[in-house]
Amino acid sequence: MSDFEAEFARRNALSHALAMSHCLQDHLPEMRATAETSLVRNLPSLRREDSEWIDRAQMRALLVAMDPMRPAITVAILNAVANVGDKRAIRQVEGLFGRIAQTDDPNEQLVRDAAYACLVSLREHAKRAKQSDLLLRGSNKPVAATKSILLRAAAKSGESPAAELLRADCAGRDDGASGKETNDDSSA
Repeated sequence: MSDFEAEFARRNALSHALAMSHCLQDHLPEMRATAETSLVRNLPSLRREDSEWIDRAQMRALLVAMDPMRPAITVAILNAVANVGDKRAIRQVEGLFGRIAQTDDPNEQLVRDAAYACLVSLREHAKRAKQSDLLLRGSNKPVAATKSILLRAAAKSGESPAAELLRADCAGRDDGASGKETNDDSSA
């Protein structure tokens, strides 16, 4: 199987499993069990770049289905949410963690540990997203007032000697020029 075929099969299986997320709250136990089995099997393959094709309703259905009494599906959901890094899930994961923070039940401890790891990952994703927004702020188009400030600063600085001005690097040119200006009209 080629890499393309494997990726296609992964995405197809994951897409079908995510479509079943609404069935996790179904009134038929068989439907819930089928959806749970499919999601537990396919959610571990969810990656950060897959976040674009998980709609809000599917994410909400997954988050609502988290229950410490259903540790297999809850841990699978928490790990998937941590991989995707959806910061909208932070509040619900915090709520789940808070409810079972002081538990002695082994199943709830498993869910608690997964919730804690998920919270750490979600907060890290949110922090990186915030930092990336801050770093990109400088690349915005300057406002008109900035141009006038630059012009005033240039006017006050006076003339600079030609030797101190910056020039383009001509080392990568193929025409054999070594930084000297050439006049195309003089060759005719």
